[in-house]
Amino acid sequence: MSETSNGDLQRPVTRDDYPEVEIRDWAEYLINGRLLELLAAASDLRLLGLRFDWSIPYYGLGYHVALSHAVGRHKWKFLANVTLSVFNSRAEDLVSFCEIHATTLQALALDEILLLRGSWPSTFEEMRRLLHLQQVRICGTLRASELDECWLFPMMGRVVQEYLLQGGDGPLLDLGSERVAMWLLIRYERNN
Repeated sequence: MSETSNGDLQRPVTRDDYPEVEIRDWAEYLINGRLLELLAAASDLRLLGLRFDWSIPYYGLGYHVALSHAVGRHKWKFLANVTLSVFNSRAEDLVSFCEIHATTLQALALDEILLLRGSWPSTFEEMRRLLHLQQVRICGTLRASELDECWLFPMMGRVVQEYLLQGGDGPLLDLGSERVAMWLLIRYERNN
C-alpha cells in the first residue's frame, strides 16, 4: 500500500489498472505522433525522461516503444539531460538523436533498449564520436536483435560508461573474444 498526500492509503498500481482499450489508444497516440507533438511543444525542454512499461504489449508496437515514435527528429535547443527506458530503436535513429542534440546534451541514461537494426559496439562508437557527456548511466539489458547481442549491466555498464565519457581503446568491436573477457574482468576487479 502507498500513502497519498492527505494520508489515505492506496493499493499498488497493477496491470489490471490499464484496460486493453486504453493501451490500444495509447499505442495509436504514439504511432500517430501525438506524443512527439506534445513534447515538441515544450520548446525550452532541458530534461527529458521517458520510460514505458515493458510488461504491457503496446498494440502494433510490441513490448518496446520505438524511439522514432516518441522523439522523431525533433531538436530541443536546450536539451541537456535525457533518460530513455524500455524503447526499441534502429541504431541510426539513436545516433541521429545524439547528433541532433550533441551541442547541448550533457547527461544520458539508457535502460532496456532493443536495437532493431545495427549493433551496440558501432552505436557506442558513433555516440562517443558525437557526444561530449559529463554523465552517463547504462543499466538493464541492451539488446541488438539482428546480431543476437545481449549486453547485461551493471558490469558492462561501467565499461561502456567509461568509454562514452573518456574514450580510449574499449574493446567494443570484438565482444566474443578472450581479450574482451580478460579486459572486462580486469576492469571489474580494478573497480571493486
